[in-house]
Amino acid sequence: MKSSFRLPDKLIKRAVSIVLVAVLLAVVFGRSFDSEAIFDPDKAITYQNFAAKVSVEDSVLFIGTYVIHKDALTDQLYEKAKDSASESGQNEVYYKSELSDGQWFNVGDIENGVKGISEDGRPENVETINPLYVTYYVGSDGILRDAKTMAAMNPFDIPDPYDLSGLPELEPIRTQYTQSQSATSISQSDYLDAKGSKDSGNLRSDVYTYQLLSTFFSLNLRDAQTDKCDQQLQGLNTIYIAYKADGKEEEAKLVYDLMEKVDATRRALIMERLAELDDNLLNTLYTLTSGSYYTPYGSFKDSSSESNASIGAPYNKELKDSLKHDFTGFNTADPFILSFLRSLGIVSSSSGWWTVLDDYDSDEQKRAEEANSDNDDYVYDKTPKEKPFNADSALLDAIGTSISNCSDSYTKYLSKALVDTDDILGHAIYDYSSQVIDQSTGGSLGGPVDYLKHATNIRDNNISDKAGELSLLKSSLLNLASNKYSASATAGTGGDYGSLASAGAKTSYLEDRKGVEEADRSMLQFLIEAMRQRDEAENALEYVYQRIDWTENLLTTIPGDDYKTYSTSSVQAHLAWLKEEAQKIIDSDANLRSKLDALKAKKAELQKKRDACLDNNDLAGAKAYDAKIAAVDQDINKETGGKGDAGNMADKLVNKAMSALADNANADLAGVAAALAEVGDKDAVDALADKAKESGASADTLAGINDANGDGDGSGDGSGEKDADALLAQLESLFGKSLDEMSDDELAIAGATFSKLSRSGITPADSLTKMVVNKLVDTNNKYNYRQYDGSKTEEFISLDTLSDCTAYRYFYDDSKATGTMTKGSNVYIFKRGSDEMHKQTPSSDAEQMDEKIVYSGTLFIGEDDAKDYFKCITEYANNTDYAICLTSPMQTKVDKYTETLTEFFKDE
Repeated sequence: MKSSFRLPDKLIKRAVSIVLVAVLLAVVFGRSFDSEAIFDPDKAITYQNFAAKVSVEDSVLFIGTYVIHKDALTDQLYEKAKDSASESGQNEVYYKSELSDGQWFNVGDIENGVKGISEDGRPENVETINPLYVTYYVGSDGILRDAKTMAAMNPFDIPDPYDLSGLPELEPIRTQYTQSQSATSISQSDYLDAKGSKDSGNLRSDVYTYQLLSTFFSLNLRDAQTDKCDQQLQGLNTIYIAYKADGKEEEAKLVYDLMEKVDATRRALIMERLAELDDNLLNTLYTLTSGSYYTPYGSFKDSSSESNASIGAPYNKELKDSLKHDFTGFNTADPFILSFLRSLGIVSSSSGWWTVLDDYDSDEQKRAEEANSDNDDYVYDKTPKEKPFNADSALLDAIGTSISNCSDSYTKYLSKALVDTDDILGHAIYDYSSQVIDQSTGGSLGGPVDYLKHATNIRDNNISDKAGELSLLKSSLLNLASNKYSASATAGTGGDYGSLASAGAKTSYLEDRKGVEEADRSMLQFLIEAMRQRDEAENALEYVYQRIDWTENLLTTIPGDDYKTYSTSSVQAHLAWLKEEAQKIIDSDANLRSKLDALKAKKAELQKKRDACLDNNDLAGAKAYDAKIAAVDQDINKETGGKGDAGNMADKLVNKAMSALADNANADLAGVAAALAEVGDKDAVDALADKAKESGASADTLAGINDANGDGDGSGDGSGEKDADALLAQLESLFGKSLDEMSDDELAIAGATFSKLSRSGITPADSLTKMVVNKLVDTNNKYNYRQYDGSKTEEFISLDTLSDCTAYRYFYDDSKATGTMTKGSNVYIFKRGSDEMHKQTPSSDAEQMDEKIVYSGTLFIGEDDAKDYFKCITEYANNTDYAICLTSPMQTKVDKYTETLTEFFKDE
């Protein structure tokens, strides 16, 4: 097991000692955060004052301005805490140890490795912690609280989605507006001073722009839709807190996930209004700040200047009308007369955003008159002076960047929102989620949460409440999925098909319908598999036998139109899958297996005796044994629900062929047919040919089957040789299970076996090697790793893979130049570029290794050295970039299976 992680967004969910938390957080949080966003100390409290009024639990992490219990740390909380570190400049991470009587430890820059764990864990004096700011506290109950008031808060209200000045997407505009990286607003006078407006001659332009920006950041984008989301979030948060208090963690997590979806919906609405709608706010701001409402003198334009002023969002109209002011009235009068009129109350003395322009004009007139005071003939020219608009290119660029930011966020939030899907399970989850959200405002929840929990567990392959999940499957989901698949299978070509003219268009149409039917089949099979995993084997087997009967009947109801072969191939594949499912159930239960095995053994013995009678021309004896065999067959049928012996290799090969045909009408089935013919099962080959023909198999596919059966003319592509399907079937029979059922180590053994066969020249193993390696990669199989690419002659194993596959733990320093493997008292220390290994300490005597330690993203050790120290070897998967680590027991099985399967192919 590794104790050094590189996963900044993983949750910390287990009780750990301070040294292990230190090792984890050295990598997760050890980097510095950029301190450039906004932090308001007035909204925080120092830790000293916080701890004076609150009993701070042990096992808490101090990240940024968040104090969070390690068991309550979620991805969302981590992101918010990380952002707060950037905003506040509090970049160190601290941990309050439950094993050291609440001692604080600095884990922000702890060195990794054995030495760091044992010697360099850094206790931190509380005096260092006391002056740090705290904004939010999350205890072991998982409830977010305001650190100043300890009032419970909705974590999704941070940051406020309606405060435009705090949205990170709009930061480029805010920075241009405030002329600062840290302020959220700015006064008009400070803005004009920062711009040098009076000296530059751009006062009118800058006043115009400031008025637009200050109005923009004060706009309220709420409406009935966002109000509904707010109400839903408030109700869900109340339920979430109640579930946490009751210790109902699974239900609390479901509600928390729904809160995230509702929050994503309202944030998507805000982003849509900012940047996505045709009449979006940022586009309006861009047009206005480009000067569309600017006039060189007199009053600026407002929405009344547009013919469609009454149409559009209210916030757009508010922004446009923020420039409304009559500059043509008394403000053009003599300043002394204007002052007199104001004193009489005829003209209001109230000021506004326009006042600076009035004052500037008045001051300009006063200065001119004072400068000409000696000239009795001087009369100030009150003709308005035109002041051209000066566009702020930096601001326009910032608006363009913000439009792009908001569009990206809109897409992101939309992907997180609750949306309906066409498949049965996805729609059920959507429906139950909607019910929970709608009912949350009532303050109590019942059935919908249970149903949502069961449906979500089924979707995630998580068995939590067998009885509840099984009940939902049998009472609802399976019936719905059956009806949907049946409707797809029996729908025929449909009404639109007849209107299509070209053969290509018709083929495309039929293939699209097949895609829909296959999706419905896949969902039905997923739900049947979910039922099998949760029910008693005997009940599950009975259900699957019922499904086989249902599917065989479905085959007879497919309309005889152009879509028939498409639908038949799907239903045949489903029938084959059900038979394999039945065998899985039988194989999984000792009682079911022992009864059938005994009957099969009895039948085989009777068949031997019958054959002996025939060899001796004892027809009467043979007839008597036939009667006994028939009686045993009846017993087998009782045990298998009338399906007979579905577990033999021939049936498995035919079923696998039907599955392949459902995906590809040109599938090469010659190898399967050849394998059936080799064991003398001509009936199975004939059945394969008939089913393939009914399923719309291509001429080449059918010819390949007939060639293997000795009925063809040699025109097919099939060679009659054993192919990949036959090889895979043989290997699965050795394991007694399919690839999908194999554990991590079994799948690794399968991959290594195919690789060795591929190296030996058995061609069908080439594609199987790649297929299994892809499975290993997709499932993050611990035995699989990327090959070291620095050597073409020597093979290496990564130390972190060895750690995963053995009882050794792997630690490394920050530069990854030194790696340490520990197990109990055994300590092996390796250095990059060195062929020496030190035991226990770096200063101990060195042992000489066969190969130097190499590096490619992680440290690698030569295969011979890995075998000496860790009893592991590697198989470089043939013709791939991956390798498979094998322990000694695994290697023994690989050698055994390789020998058996090589024997299977030796007669080709």
